[in-house]
Amino acid sequence: MSTQVASEPLVESLSKEDENKALVRQAVQEFVNEGNTDVAEELWAADYCWHPGDGVSGVMGREDHIRDYREFRTALPDLHLEIDDMLADGDKVVTRFTMTGTHTGPLRKARTDTIIPPTGTKLKWTGMVIHRIENGKIVEGHVQYDYAGIARQIGETL
Repeated sequence: MSTQVASEPLVESLSKEDENKALVRQAVQEFVNEGNTDVAEELWAADYCWHPGDGVSGVMGREDHIRDYREFRTALPDLHLEIDDMLADGDKVVTRFTMTGTHTGPLRKARTDTIIPPTGTKLKWTGMVIHRIENGKIVEGHVQYDYAGIARQIGETL
């Protein structure tokens, strides 16, 4: 005698937290690691706010963050962010990361016009970022990272 078992779905639907983490992972891969700044419009809300963790820069909107990132990536063209940990709760995703990059281009000191010439130094630093997600878009990001450690590695003072 055979018994019929109701078929179970092969793919479970993702929780809201898992969807939010997938969105942040996509932003890390495409925007940060690949340098595809065009993807920002797809992933970030029009009223997106970025809170830089350098201790001196003010809040940035989407376009200012894109411009700032392009400049940073010019200074470190092999920039790479490795996700060390990622946690989600409700509309927030917290990511602990390690970044690396080689300082081969001019680097502007935060909130100054001072340009640090290329040093060729391979940099490595850690940080954390909290993203807030609404309606499938990143609306806000707060980052904290080892700004002093970056400065030390290239022989600069804050």
